[in-house]
Amino acid sequence: VGDSVLDEITEHRIVKGEIELHCRFDAGETEWISMKEMRNGDREDKLILGRYAMKNRLSQGRIWSSIRNIWLETVQDLLCKEHRANEIDVLAKSLYRKWDDSAKDEAKGPRDEETILWGRAYKQSLEIEKHGGKVDLPLELHYQISLQNRKHVNVTGV
Repeated sequence: VGDSVLDEITEHRIVKGEIELHCRFDAGETEWISMKEMRNGDREDKLILGRYAMKNRLSQGRIWSSIRNIWLETVQDLLCKEHRANEIDVLAKSLYRKWDDSAKDEAKGPRDEETILWGRAYKQSLEIEKHGGKVDLPLELHYQISLQNRKHVNVTGV
């Protein structure tokens, strides 16, 4: 309902062969919404729909069978995004440590080419989750990061 956020589904009914869901929103208002409309909702709405179906043991019924797939796909998508976000976080922390160690190294310092490359790679890693892509590193620096992090790196200068 407008900018309201779905809090819960309280009950359901079948009207002319179509399932309708009684939805309560964050501002307290309620409304009957068709299952078809709910299926096209955002991820949070689909998770609430899946929770309602599981809680009321509806997902086993023929009419509700399509909910199993929607809910599963939504949860899988959420888990994959969470896993990727964690990988990117590990990469960013690793690149920051490399930059920081290089900048503090008396033989290199903050103006050394390697330090600058680590700093640029760190900055790029902060943008991966939002914009996609990979971090650019020359081959000799590529070998200094873990195998897990290498899948997020483009080797440059080869």
